[in-house]
Amino acid sequence: MRIMMTGEQTNGALAAIMATLKLGEGPPPHFHRDRDECVYVVEGTYDVTVGEQKATVGAGTLMFIPANTVHSLKNVGKKAGKMLNWSLPGGQKDYFRTIHQLAAGGGFSAEKVHAISKEFDTEFPA
Repeated sequence: MRIMMTGEQTNGALAAIMATLKLGEGPPPHFHRDRDECVYVVEGTYDVTVGEQKATVGAGTLMFIPANTVHSLKNVGKKAGKMLNWSLPGGQKDYFRTIHQLAAGGGFSAEKVHAISKEFDTEFPA
């Protein structure tokens, strides 16, 4: 994951990251209470669910995900993929950095991700 732009750099308007997802990786169903999200697929193939809509998407796809909309995605391609993700308004820099550090430190688990996510207004429905 690479932080491309922070909320601090945009006066809170948006934050952007470039995420690399290995085959089979992707966030489970979740939603953000306080922010919209845009995702642009740079490389790879993903199964995506946004609300009730499901699709398999590839490079060049741009998605808008409104706040409070349950969504998920999973890399189903043949190799690692990349996507550019915008949070509107900005402010998730610390969330992404915390999750990234957890994964790099080998302590990555669903329970830890859920606990951290709740601190940053991201929730996983039961």
